[in-house]
Amino acid sequence: MTKLENVILRKVQEILNRDVTLDKESNLFNEGFTSLILIELIVSIEEEYNIQIEDGDLTLDNFQTVNSICELLLGKYGV
Repeated sequence: MTKLENVILRKVQEILNRDVTLDKESNLFNEGFTSLILIELIVSIEEEYNIQIEDGDLTLDNFQTVNSICELLLGKYGV
């Protein structure tokens, strides 16, 4: 995993308050993610990388897996 993938995975584990065995294509919503948990993750990412994720990017597809989150952050926000 890349550094960014490791950071996102760590944040997911912290938010879920448990170790989660995930690969970068695991569906986070199958692991217990809810819309409120997703908001917490988004806020954490924005603070960590000093970015503002645009409303149009707040879709389930962009936040369904660690890989989709990383693709969004790398592709659009240059993280």
